[in-house]
This record gives sequence, C-alpha cells and structure tokens, in this order.
Amino acid sequence: MRSSLRGLSINSFFETTSYLEFRSSYSDESARIDQVAEPAFDVSQHGGIVIHGRSDATLNPGGVRIGTAEIYSQVEQLHEVAESLCIGQDWDDDIRVILFVLLRDGFDLTEELQAKIKAKIRTGASPRHVPTKIVQVSDIPRTKSGKIVELAVRDVDHGRPVVNKEVLANPEALDQFVAMVELSV
Repeated sequence: MRSSLRGLSINSFFETTSYLEFRSSYSDESARIDQVAEPAFDVSQHGGIVIHGRSDATLNPGGVRIGTAEIYSQVEQLHEVAESLCIGQDWDDDIRVILFVLLRDGFDLTEELQAKIKAKIRTGASPRHVPTKIVQVSDIPRTKSGKIVELAVRDVDHGRPVVNKEVLANPEALDQFVAMVELSV
C-alpha cells in the first residue's frame, strides 16, 4: 500500500503470515475482535478497522492484567451509555475495578442498568473484567486532544495531586471524583 504522504511505502502487515500468526494468538475469531493489551479494535465484515480505544491505565485485580479498552468496548455497545471510564482502586490489599458511566439523556443508573452493564461485560469479556462498583458521572475528564484521563481520576480517588492539569480540556470534571461517597465503601 502506498501513502500519498511523500510517497511513503507502508508494509501491508495485515496481509502477512506474521499477522495471521499474531492474530491467532491474540484474537477471538468468533467475535471478530482483536485485543492486545490496551489497543482494541474490530475488523468489520467489509475489512474496515474500528478502533475502540487506547489508554495509559492497566487494571490488575487479583493479579490479572486487564486493559481498560476491553471493558469500554463492551460497555459502550449499550444504548444507555454515552461513554465510560474505569480505574483500578487500591482496596483491601488488592485492586478493585471501578467503572464510571456517562449516560445518555433520559437514563439513570438503576440497579437493572447496573446488572445489564455487568452482564454485558461478563459475557463479552470475562468475569474478571466485571467492575466491583459502577458509578454515574456527569462528565468524563479528558485532554484537549480528546483522550480520557484515567490516571488523573485514579490520582484524585487516591488523594494524590493531579499533575499537568493544564492539558485538560475540562479540569472541572475532576471535581466530582474528589469526595465521591460511593468510592469509600
């Protein structure tokens, strides 16, 4: 494949034997989903690639490494959820997964919706991916380039100062996490 950018030749990795070996090691062919650590993408029936997300945070509940994009790709398939963000919270000498959800207008985080979210994650990812807590938020903090800031939310939750607040497009969104009662139980 050739790029119009300075005639740069791009290796068509997705058609090579190496990619096929790579894919067989890291994909679920029945779901047509590839997930490798943090990047998560779907390959459509027409061969297009949809990137679900990427993050700098890794969750490690019970010593099992989980990429947050694996959770996001399940949760954000639900009509009620506009966007989500999850963190690993230090808890009882381990890490527990906390999922924050920004819901679409007209929806509230009921017990039924929480059960639906957990079921979607359990069946689409694994029981290890299911968050201990799900909390509704009014905004998701992000950088000026649009990337959600999981590490900043985790720092706020753990009482640590947030560095580089100046890169945030909406630093006020962090305020809702400061004294969140749901996170102390």
